[in-house]
Amino acid sequence: MTTTNQIKIALEAASIPSELASKIADNYKPCYQLLPLGDENYSEVGNSRAGGLPDLPIGVDWPLDSNGTGLYFVAQVNLADLPDQHQVIPFLPKRGLLYFFINQWSWQDTR
Repeated sequence: MTTTNQIKIALEAASIPSELASKIADNYKPCYQLLPLGDENYSEVGNSRAGGLPDLPIGVDWPLDSNGTGLYFVAQVNLADLPDQHQVIPFLPKRGLLYFFINQWSWQDTR
C-alpha cells in the first residue's frame, strides 16, 4: 500500500509545491479500480457484472433509501474473481458477492 510519504515525494518530484504536496498526501485515501475482463455473463448466478439485476440471496430484500425508495443496482463482484485480493483489499473475505447500489439523484441535487 502506498504511504503518505511516498505520495508526497511523488508530488514534489512532479514540481508540486511542498506545502500543497503535504496537504494532498495527508488527505490520501486508498481506492480501488474494478475493470471488466470480458463481457458480463448473466446466464450464471454469482458472476461479477455491472448493471442488469443482482443475484440477491433468497430472503434478502431489495435495498431501500430512508424514504422507502428502491436503490439503483450498479454492480456485483464475485470476490473469488479478484486477483490477490488479500494483498490489495485485506478486509474482504475470499468468497461471496459484494453488491453496489446507489441512491436516486438528479443534476439538480448536486448544484
